[in-house]
Amino acid sequence: MDDPEVYDKNTGRGKVRLIYIDPPFGTGDIYDAKGTAPAYSAKLQGAKFIEFLRKRLIFLRELLSNDGSIYVRIDYHFGHYLKAVIDDIFEKNNFLNEIIVNRVKKSDTRANKFNTATDSIFFYSKTNSYIFKGFRKQLETKKKERWHAMDSQGQGGPRIIFEKEMYPPSGRHWTFNQEKIDQMISEGKIRLNPRTEKPEYRLEPVKTQLLDSNWTDVPGYTFKWKYPTENSEQLLERIIIASSNPGDLVLDAFAGSGTTGAVAEKLGRKWIMIDCGKLAIYAMQKRLLNLREEIGNRGKPLKPKPFTLYNAGLYDYKMVKDLPWDKYREFVLKLFQCRDEKHRIAGIELDGYLGRDPVMVFNYKKHKDVILDRGFIDDLHKILGDKVGYKFFIIVPAASVMFFEDYIEKGKTKYFVLRIPYSII
Repeated sequence: MDDPEVYDKNTGRGKVRLIYIDPPFGTGDIYDAKGTAPAYSAKLQGAKFIEFLRKRLIFLRELLSNDGSIYVRIDYHFGHYLKAVIDDIFEKNNFLNEIIVNRVKKSDTRANKFNTATDSIFFYSKTNSYIFKGFRKQLETKKKERWHAMDSQGQGGPRIIFEKEMYPPSGRHWTFNQEKIDQMISEGKIRLNPRTEKPEYRLEPVKTQLLDSNWTDVPGYTFKWKYPTENSEQLLERIIIASSNPGDLVLDAFAGSGTTGAVAEKLGRKWIMIDCGKLAIYAMQKRLLNLREEIGNRGKPLKPKPFTLYNAGLYDYKMVKDLPWDKYREFVLKLFQCRDEKHRIAGIELDGYLGRDPVMVFNYKKHKDVILDRGFIDDLHKILGDKVGYKFFIIVPAASVMFFEDYIEKGKTKYFVLRIPYSII
């Protein structure tokens, strides 16, 4: 996900119907799991945090089907900045809702401002043709059957009601046409008011209500799996039912405790969950093996279904570091799907090709005191000049790179940096 340039865009492109993400909020905090090992970090802050999300949102948009949609949860720290970014990526006219959800409520009596009680979820479609079925929530108190006046605003003509020609009040019209009135009378759904003798129609008892953008009636977070910022199953149930069909593919790229996959499984959807945290991977597996049939993980236990765990981009630091140079070079070229083909340009030995573009494997073992900074790119470009095309790739350990961008442009050439993620799994 960090290197879209080398990702095979035909794999998974346009096949995901629904994406939900609840990324770290860029607060600088480190979250642990009830005092144990760190669960994840929100250390990226400011412009770096926004850029971190921007790159991933561009990539996620490629995975969405044309009738798909994305929900992004964020808090007050960066929500106003992030919305402008998503407007740019998904287009402003595809913004559908800002949904207000509960967060973990704190009552700090010493606070010199109002305590923050809610987060936002930004809801976007990929195009103007998208799946949306809404969601009906159960009412705490059922609305009883009642009778309602059968006239509406705007002048209209008479209707035959109970075999009499009846005119509506001045400036009003009868709510239904003659055919509908006849049908409703036969079904016992129209009567004359016992006091006024004006026609009324029956409103059936109501047990549910169409959901709007205020979702503070359900928990935003829960703590059943002892994972920090664990999204509630009730929250994901609404999103998955509203914006996907059974059998559709649902993706969560910051999956955490695994709520998205758990609810998708119960609702008959296929799912992909992604996370880089060891604790998250453990929590997801444990959860999927202990599902219960009702939302909120209540009811009868469900028989676990098979699922596959893939490790991508996670390598044992010591193993990679200790590889002999030839083996290391071979490993990283395969990692980025490069063709191993040594060649020279302007006297510089290069290691292969990515497509038709040259690739250099940065020899950090031979040049232990050298880092890949802007000066390195400047010096390289002075030698190569116009002898290379529009793209040039450099494979390098992430720790050896001294700038944030994915590429630096010199003249007509973009020098792409393919960072090797040294994460210990």
